[in-house]
Amino acid sequence: YGLDPAFSQSMREVEERSHGDMKSVLHTVEHAWVDTPSYGKFIGRLKDAQAGIDTSAGGPEVLMTGWDHPSGHAVGFVFNQEGNNHYLYACNAGDAKDPHRSIVKYKVKNFGQLVRFFRGCDQNRDQTRSLFVGKPARLGLGRVPEHEQLPSSIDKSSQKRGNCTMASRKACMLAMMWSESLDHGIKPKMVK
Repeated sequence: YGLDPAFSQSMREVEERSHGDMKSVLHTVEHAWVDTPSYGKFIGRLKDAQAGIDTSAGGPEVLMTGWDHPSGHAVGFVFNQEGNNHYLYACNAGDAKDPHRSIVKYKVKNFGQLVRFFRGCDQNRDQTRSLFVGKPARLGLGRVPEHEQLPSSIDKSSQKRGNCTMASRKACMLAMMWSESLDHGIKPKMVK
C-alpha cells in the first residue's frame, strides 16, 4: 500500500536534487505513505494524539478513501502534529470540494468526535462525504483562518474529469509537505 512506483521514483529524484531541511521533508513524506487505505491505522494515530502522546516524531498520517454514492469519488486526509496542536487536512479536488481550495486545514478541537466520525466512515464510506457537505465543527474540527491555510500558490487546482484518485493523492502529498515544512521554516516557494 505504499506510493505508486512512479510517485516514489519522482520523490527520490526530487529528494536527490534537494538539500537541507527540504530533503528531510521529502524523505518523511515518502516514508509516511504506508498502508494509506487503513482506517485502523489512521484512527490509532488520532487516539494516540487524544491520549496526549507526542506524535510529531512519526510524521504525517495519511488516509486515502472516498465514497460510492451518489457517485464514486476519491479523497484523502492528512493528520499531523504541528507544534503543540493537531491538524487535519481534508484533500478533495473534485466532487463536493470547497469552492476556493482543494486542501482545507482544520484544527482538531475534539478528538472523540473526530474518532467517531472516522469509525463511522470505516463502516460506511459514504459517510466520508458528510465532512465536505456538512458542518466540520460537528466532527470536532475548526477551520483555521485563511492566513494559516496553504497559500493559494501551493493549493492544488480542481481535478480534471475522472482522475480523482490521482488528484487526491497529489493533494495529500502537498498537504504533507506543507505541514512538515512548517516546523522547518521552509518558504512556500520551496514547497511548491
